[in-house]
Amino acid sequence: MWFPRLQVHNRLIQIGGFSPSLSFIREARRANLTIYSYERYRMEGGFVRVF
Repeated sequence: MWFPRLQVHNRLIQIGGFSPSLSFIREARRANLTIYSYERYRMEGGFVRVF
C-alpha cells in the first residue's frame, strides 16, 4: 500500500496564527486477490501552523 500526498499551504492568510491547508491524497492497494485491491482519492482541508 502506498499513498502520495500533495499538500498546499497559503501563508498569506492567517487566522489566529494558523494558515489554511489543502491536501490531495491518492491511495492504492494491490493484492493477489482482485477483491482486496483498490484505489481511492480524497481531499482534506484544515489549518496548520508553519514555522
